[in-house]
Amino acid sequence: VKKVYQNIGVKKVPSKDITLEVFNKHFFNNLVKYHGKWELIENGVIIEEGNLNLMTEPQMRSHVKIPITANIHPDKEYFINVSFHSKEEAHYLPKGHEIAFEQIRLQKASTPVMTYQATGDLKLNEDQESILINGPNFSISILKKTGNINHISYNEIDCIVGELKADFWRIPTDNDKGNSMADRLAIWKDAAKSIRLADIKYVQKEDRIEVKVRRTIEAIHGEFNSHYTINHQGEVKVVSEFILAPYFPVPELPRIGMQTIISSEIDNVNWYGRGPHENYADRKTSARIGQYESTVSQMGFDYIRPQENGYRTDTRSLSLSNENGMGMQIIGQDVFCFNTQQYNRNQYEKSGNLHPTDLKEEEHHYLNIDHKQMGVGGDNSWGAEIHEEYKVLPHEYYYSFIVRPLKNN
Repeated sequence: VKKVYQNIGVKKVPSKDITLEVFNKHFFNNLVKYHGKWELIENGVIIEEGNLNLMTEPQMRSHVKIPITANIHPDKEYFINVSFHSKEEAHYLPKGHEIAFEQIRLQKASTPVMTYQATGDLKLNEDQESILINGPNFSISILKKTGNINHISYNEIDCIVGELKADFWRIPTDNDKGNSMADRLAIWKDAAKSIRLADIKYVQKEDRIEVKVRRTIEAIHGEFNSHYTINHQGEVKVVSEFILAPYFPVPELPRIGMQTIISSEIDNVNWYGRGPHENYADRKTSARIGQYESTVSQMGFDYIRPQENGYRTDTRSLSLSNENGMGMQIIGQDVFCFNTQQYNRNQYEKSGNLHPTDLKEEEHHYLNIDHKQMGVGGDNSWGAEIHEEYKVLPHEYYYSFIVRPLKNN
């Protein structure tokens, strides 16, 4: 709310240099009352900063040039963070309190790619139940029955220990209950359980192993397909394809993504994306894009009634590691969303679990790697649905990410 209601607006002016337009939305206060700051952010890290001294009158605009001297690399992502802070203590606010901020992207990073090399170390085997892929310091297992990855270990650290499978549902929020989401979108709650393997093909090439999986979603007459590519370093590119049947109408989706079980040993969470607090499609402008760290147990938010919580959007990369910095990293081919927690989703909807203290931490942790999830709404909590632009509308979706070993963060 503070971010949406802030009385200072900032936007970039089209020009060869970095010139910003600052709009003083106040009706009585001159911006001379505030101390302005700017930061140049490279891949989530501050690399240059400076001050802004403005005397913009109420309801007026000023242009200011940001004197950047750092080198801009063509493959990295850059933002300008601008913030305004109180110069003196006033109205119960301490000196230095942030009054307003804006984050402006200057350059998008290049798309991450995998490298391939014919080393002879990549091994493909199989047994009755699984496709087994091994190499120096990694092992990967894919179930033949479902086509789902069900185990990944790097450097003898178990990372993924359960099936990486499609997920279309979310735990209803209080707003969801008010607009009868669980009834309106009920088809999606168990849609993933109706997925059946249609075909699986796998082949080993000189420098990679490819596995192509086609699945049907019987509940909606659709498909959820996967294409895995594994290289000599144990990196796994996961490409997911969601297809709907044109003759079978369905409502919007709560989410489109994948869920898996991860070892509780990799409890440290580092991510480059929006944070540090939870954020959703319609609740994210206050969450700056940056580098953040936490633990699985600290990622959530304890609402009075257990419900959807702890989500992070617009994520570029996510690292999950043990106390020695070993584990796995997930890199988005585009931005992705994620959630990691120590509770099985079934606990949230179990009768009698009325408060967060009723939830019991489990042996393993749970991870969602999503393309997107619908917003949380809140125009009111007794019937208003999520705004159209924040819904996950029913059509085809494609998204991809890379899972790779993490060593010493």
